[in-house]
Amino acid sequence: MLTLLFVGFVAGGLISLLADKCRTLIDETSNCGRIFRLKTFVVSLVSSGVMLFLYLSNSQEININFLAVIVFAFTLLLLSVIDYDTMTLPDLLTIPLMWAGILLATTHYSAVSLTASIYGAVCGYMVLWGMFWLFKVTTGKEAMGYGDFKLLAAIGAWQGYQLLPVIILIASILGIITGRLFHAFNKTENGAFPFGIGLSLSAIVCMYCGSPLLDWYMTLISFNL
Repeated sequence: MLTLLFVGFVAGGLISLLADKCRTLIDETSNCGRIFRLKTFVVSLVSSGVMLFLYLSNSQEININFLAVIVFAFTLLLLSVIDYDTMTLPDLLTIPLMWAGILLATTHYSAVSLTASIYGAVCGYMVLWGMFWLFKVTTGKEAMGYGDFKLLAAIGAWQGYQLLPVIILIASILGIITGRLFHAFNKTENGAFPFGIGLSLSAIVCMYCGSPLLDWYMTLISFNL
């Protein structure tokens, strides 16, 4: 287990390094030679925690399914760091991640069927796309970027359409927290904040806790009705 924590910690450092490289491609004027040691340390701790959580949730087994989930989770962490730094979710990562989820669904290593994966990708994109245009038509403002649509499409491809309501609910709560923190520390001038962080973290939580959370969510809805 200590080995897994160490691997997760090192992977967090690599994620921070890759995020800096991506920031260079996105914004050539940014000074990406500087390394934020505190941020790198925090990312490494989160990466170690995610590694431990996924390992324990996978019955403490290391198999192909576990390795696929690790790739998915660490890509989400990388996207979160990039979104934090640049307020951008690059197609270079979101689109291949979506197709990888659909491709994995054609094998017996995936937790979802191919049909659920395809529906998840389509519904994930269309739900946020619809919310984007509804908000824009109503207020004249843009509530999120197209990268968020593609990220949720990728998440839906990996986790199926069934978990999307819970993922969006948790991501919205995390988004409110992120927005408050960005406003408190004056990291944004126009009220914008990286929604990709909430989407990514909620997807990681729902990898193994999604079904119980979905049951609770449906019970809550049924009780209120």
